[in-house]
Amino acid sequence: MEFYLISKFKKEFHSDLFWGFSLERFGRRPIMGVSFIVITLAGFMCAFAPQPRLGFEISYAFFVLGRFLLSCATRGVALTGFVIGMYD
Repeated sequence: MEFYLISKFKKEFHSDLFWGFSLERFGRRPIMGVSFIVITLAGFMCAFAPQPRLGFEISYAFFVLGRFLLSCATRGVALTGFVIGMYD
């Protein structure tokens, strides 16, 4: 449980840093659009990852990568939505 909490904190911290700098450089609305596109692609990746012909290891790796991208992009939407709600 402790490892899970530490890794979740590190992922959110690095994701917030990435999206925060991107917001300052490119603007809020383009970053929100990119986040939605990444969420869509990662969702499809998670949906189509379990393929019996690929084998368990490859399918599981695709699924974990899709979930990671999904959670990072969700942080981008949350951070951008918070900033837009507060300042626009």
